[in-house]
Amino acid sequence: MDALTLLDTATLEVQGDVLTLTLGNKGLKAKLPRGERGAAGRDGISIKGDKGEQGIQGRDGQAGRDSTIAGERGEKGERGAIGITPRFTIGRVVTGDEASAVISGTPEEPILNLVLPRGERGMAGRDGVKGKDGNHEYIQLHYAGSSPRFTNEFITNHCLVDGQLDLPDMTESDVGSWTILKTFTDLVVNGCVEGCVRVPRGEARKFVVISYGGKYQFTGF
Repeated sequence: MDALTLLDTATLEVQGDVLTLTLGNKGLKAKLPRGERGAAGRDGISIKGDKGEQGIQGRDGQAGRDSTIAGERGEKGERGAIGITPRFTIGRVVTGDEASAVISGTPEEPILNLVLPRGERGMAGRDGVKGKDGNHEYIQLHYAGSSPRFTNEFITNHCLVDGQLDLPDMTESDVGSWTILKTFTDLVVNGCVEGCVRVPRGEARKFVVISYGGKYQFTGF
């Protein structure tokens, strides 16, 4: 092997401080000596530049407007005309799906027309007790003379009475009991809810027992 061939097959490689020389199939390694540690460099952040010259002072700015200054008070306006006091009246009131109100009429007399929402249908009530047969060919009358005494025959009956009739205090079980009094002359019925009721000549009045003021008394229809 000549010198030229040897040079062509030689390689030199450095990794860290290790030098490797390869000649053909052989490799030689040598550790390179480490040099002395150099001096520490300056801290670039702590270097402060020289102070520059002072610049020329700028012009004074324009003074701003004071927003707290109140403007001048305007002149007092003329007194307005006296307003109209409307007189409301209720016009049509009908039922509908939604509530609404429409004003018609004049400014002096407006009319308020209302639409009230229809309520939900309630539950069906129980069937009432079947009443007696109301078909009669004639009405049976019980006659009582002048200022008669009230008896049980007056209950649920048509009676011919004249003069004065004093009605008694009834009990809770008598609520709903009734009587019809007719007179050919003149009749004053005492002891009613109304105090006394006068039945004029030739007329008839129905009286029924109700609860009123802690008592059970007849009242006239």
